[in-house]
Amino acid sequence: MSTKIASGILGDMGIALTRFRCGQMDLIFREKPTQDYGIDAEIEITREGIATGQLISVQIKCGPSQFVEANEDRIIFRFKERHYDYWTQHSLPVIVVLVDPVEEVCFWGVVNSSNATKVKTQYMIEVPRSQVLNASARQQLVAIATPLIASSAYEVIEEQDQSTSFKRVVSSSLKLLPSDKPWTQHSVRQLILERTGELRGSSYYRSEQSEALHSTSAASEVWVYVYHSEHHKARGAYVARALWVDPELSEDLRPQGFDGEGDPTGMVIDWNDEAQELIRLIDERRVPKSDYLEYARKVFGTVEPLVSRHRYLHPAQHGQANYPEFIRDAEVLQDLPEEPVPPHECERLGQRVEELLAYLGSAVIFAQRVVEGDKQTDKVAFEDYLNDAYTKTIIIRYEIDLVV
Repeated sequence: MSTKIASGILGDMGIALTRFRCGQMDLIFREKPTQDYGIDAEIEITREGIATGQLISVQIKCGPSQFVEANEDRIIFRFKERHYDYWTQHSLPVIVVLVDPVEEVCFWGVVNSSNATKVKTQYMIEVPRSQVLNASARQQLVAIATPLIASSAYEVIEEQDQSTSFKRVVSSSLKLLPSDKPWTQHSVRQLILERTGELRGSSYYRSEQSEALHSTSAASEVWVYVYHSEHHKARGAYVARALWVDPELSEDLRPQGFDGEGDPTGMVIDWNDEAQELIRLIDERRVPKSDYLEYARKVFGTVEPLVSRHRYLHPAQHGQANYPEFIRDAEVLQDLPEEPVPPHECERLGQRVEELLAYLGSAVIFAQRVVEGDKQTDKVAFEDYLNDAYTKTIIIRYEIDLVV
């Protein structure tokens, strides 16, 4: 730049270019009053052109002086301690936008106590050059904006890492908790969007191998399921299910997915029109606590002796397992009464009982396969399911005492 531009004009250029980039992302940009308290503007997240109330505070710096400490990977942004105190204690998340007026590029970084480093009397953060204010940044900005749904309003039932060698895949099941403010389709949608943003940067990995493959990359495929209870989940009565796929993911790696309400970010939400009817039917079958405890004790009393007798009869432990005898003994499971829906205070116990019966059912299937084909893999699977069932009996004994 051959002619030096006055700082005031550079400031206007930075504001104008940041506003333009936000407009390209369908984000609302609001410049703050001219008094300089360290915040120049606010960004509001929109969804389908509608303002959501999710906000980010923005400090904008423009000009060559902002790129003195920079290389091809990152830019060092230094600031005073009074700004550190103001930004880290701010009610909104704060980002800094560094504007290159020559290349017309805006780089951005989050300012918080986790990534700021004190150097003598100042603080500094590293702003990655990969974080450019353009369409690719929108999902990240949505994820860091102020949440609209309090974490106390829902519960994470399950989080899974289902990644492959070629892509990071995560999923989560959520339970909506009772509240004075009723859940609406809008609030459920907002919850899904917020949870998707969190899951993209999830640090949960199912194995060391998965972590080694994907620890440096965000998820490119996120599944979210929303329920009113764990037992509604067990019976498939979801309120909504959602799938977000990175638009940049190659076609051959994209999942089959499902039909539903889509948007340009790659999100599809499938609303279950039959959810209320399914929930009503499930809740009609819900029994009192005393009745469910009677059922759980009967299951435990039937299953525990069966499992204890047969779990050590695998060739790797105490000799040849008697698979035909196990199959005959397991016929007692057919005499168990139909599983009732537990009351709310027994939901955790009910989930354990369901898992126990599922493990035993799988053990029977693999015992039958061994009888028919004598494959070693079927023997190992039989042992694994039987051991899992034994573990569940221990947990169920504890859960029954806990509920009582």
